[in-house]
Amino acid sequence: MSSAFVVVPPSVIRKTDTDLNRLFPGLEVQPHHTHGELDTYFREKFGLAEHTADLTVTAYPQAIKQVQKSDIFAPLPDDLPEMRPDLVAKGLKEPSPYYRIISLACAIFVYQKDLPDPPAAWGDLCQSRFQGQFLCPPADTPMPNLFRSVMERHYGEAGALIADTMRADLYPLDINKAVDEKEALAGLAIPSFGRTFRNNNGAMAWPSEGAVPAPLFAFLRKDASRDAVDALRYLMGIEYQTFLSKTGALCPVHPDVPLFKEMQEADGKLLWDGWDAYQELVEICARA
Repeated sequence: MSSAFVVVPPSVIRKTDTDLNRLFPGLEVQPHHTHGELDTYFREKFGLAEHTADLTVTAYPQAIKQVQKSDIFAPLPDDLPEMRPDLVAKGLKEPSPYYRIISLACAIFVYQKDLPDPPAAWGDLCQSRFQGQFLCPPADTPMPNLFRSVMERHYGEAGALIADTMRADLYPLDINKAVDEKEALAGLAIPSFGRTFRNNNGAMAWPSEGAVPAPLFAFLRKDASRDAVDALRYLMGIEYQTFLSKTGALCPVHPDVPLFKEMQEADGKLLWDGWDAYQELVEICARA
């Protein structure tokens, strides 16, 4: 039996697994792993024939490094939907035929909404009040390295300082709770974890410079089954892309699918520094 290893954000896991199991019964959808296991897997085992599924989806940057080193992957089909023009214009068109972006998780931040002079930009986080008061997911996720790379590139020593003093020990739901319970001033998040707060003490900011995109990549083995290829087509099709946008608050790549509400309100603004900068992140994550 062929297999798929699909690592997507929590807001869309259940339906993704259900749909793949229902639509492609010949495709074994591999079980989920802890963040720590995923971090190690995509650094050390992904790309080895005995450890790599027919179809893989992930946002772990080090997966790109493994694809660059391995010869088991195939160029993706030419007839997959084109990337939406606004993302192409921002420079997000993939530089390699060996992977496609199926969606973007948009990194934003949440904050205590009663803060005086509330932060509205990534640069605002360089203020001294956020030192030791900014939360980030742990190092077994891509987020700390992503945050540090952006802050250092755009804000130099001040950006490095907030990255040095951030508390990287909570996952997104716990960051939402901690900010809501006023245990920290702000934290890194994606929109699905910034829409609601139980105590109504938190708010979400789409930074004025733009949300930082974290691509979710898809890869196929050379010997991928028909079911695996068809599953990829489904993931990039209108129905699933609409679900990602509406339910997951993830940026769709299909040109005919509307952006989710918060992204529309922000005019789709993204802080994307290009593929050379992303390759630097790949190298950092590959040796972490």
